[in-house]
Amino acid sequence: MANTNLRFNRDDIKDELQKKGVVTREITPSPHFLTILESVGYKTSEAFCELPDNGIDAEATKIITYFGKENKKPYVVIGDNGFGMEPDTLFGALCLGASSLELGDKEKHSNGYLGKYGTGLKGALAALQGVAIILTKTKDGELFKTIYHKDSVQEYYDSINPETGKARNAWGINLYIATDKEDLELFETYTDGSKHGTVIKIYNIKRYTDTQYYKNRMIDVFSRTYQRYINNGIEFIVNGTVLNPVDLCGYEVPFTLNGESHSSKQMGTDVIWDNLIYTDKDGVKHKDGYLRYRAFLLPQQDVVEESAWIEEFDWNMTNQGIVVYRSNRMIQSNNWLGLTGTNPRLNRFRVELDFNGELDDLLKVDFKKTTIDPTGEILGLISGRFKRDKNDASVIFDNASGKNNKVSQSLNKLAKRFGTWAKNNASLLPKIPKIPSNIITNKKQRTTTHTVTGKPMKQVGDRLRFIFD
Repeated sequence: MANTNLRFNRDDIKDELQKKGVVTREITPSPHFLTILESVGYKTSEAFCELPDNGIDAEATKIITYFGKENKKPYVVIGDNGFGMEPDTLFGALCLGASSLELGDKEKHSNGYLGKYGTGLKGALAALQGVAIILTKTKDGELFKTIYHKDSVQEYYDSINPETGKARNAWGINLYIATDKEDLELFETYTDGSKHGTVIKIYNIKRYTDTQYYKNRMIDVFSRTYQRYINNGIEFIVNGTVLNPVDLCGYEVPFTLNGESHSSKQMGTDVIWDNLIYTDKDGVKHKDGYLRYRAFLLPQQDVVEESAWIEEFDWNMTNQGIVVYRSNRMIQSNNWLGLTGTNPRLNRFRVELDFNGELDDLLKVDFKKTTIDPTGEILGLISGRFKRDKNDASVIFDNASGKNNKVSQSLNKLAKRFGTWAKNNASLLPKIPKIPSNIITNKKQRTTTHTVTGKPMKQVGDRLRFIFD
């Protein structure tokens, strides 16, 4: 029985093969591919991070995000005051895997640009499973609008081409000149009155329901992921909150705990390779690839207690790893890249690895730009220095942990604070009752020895003992 599929007709293909010896057919992906991206693409926080990337590439100085609900369903708006897009560039940006052929003069350059693979915007929109309104305007251009959703792509795909009388079987989308008051106000609000920029509103989101959680989550994620851009003057605003940069290594940006500012200390000096060989997209070899390694020691336990550290920053064994920056955007932070395993002695040890997009192939960056899997060549460059720094960090951690009978600075502070409090509140403290005179005891005074050192431990009183090690 002949295949009656409207797109590929078996009988027609066979007849053409018999006559010409060769058959050519267009194999544009089915819109069903967007459904696949919903489940195998980005995590929710990763999807949100793809949207500021485009604004930064467009030289925006302000990125405004708002998480809300309308008709009981989540929506998010993210706008920037970058240079915006012309119609041809907007169409190109909505092509999966957009290349220079689609993007024209806004081609994604590997070095210094956050975007590269041409999948970020579409993958993020698919992951959030919503309907996207995109508004964009260049400095002297008109405000353009398009609505992007898998249903609209499918509708064009199934529509009849008037020239052939058959289904188009191709991806397509409509573009308009925005004139509605609602669109104009949306653009004005989320570009902060700029004459140029891009605003994306994603509504009817199915990926999540807890808007408050993701608002708080993305304040944290944006602050870490884009800390260098924030530190260099790009303003990030989430639901009216202006974000402060958070440096996981605590070096470029000190962190505050209990009202005190702390900074990490660099171990040694920067190690830079600026002559690495790589091949660009045109197949041309270059010998100026840039990679930087540097290691840091966060404040030790005698300065910041472990419990306070974990509670405030969640810096523990689970979150140990090399902090990786691609073109100054953090893409990974909790993986030692196979150079070592997790160890509590490394909780105060941090390593930074910096590179530009030109080394994507050597670092094996995934298409979402969220993880790396470096080649043996790259790991070989850093492994020796990493091993020495790791061993030094472990020794320093042990020395600051209270070994050699040292009392940590934090415990000293606590003892002083308690002593002052007890002195000022002595009248409120319960008294240790005396042994009644009618009770006779021949019990010998109990002694206790330390299980490790074997030395006697000091005791005070029959009913209350203070033990010092």
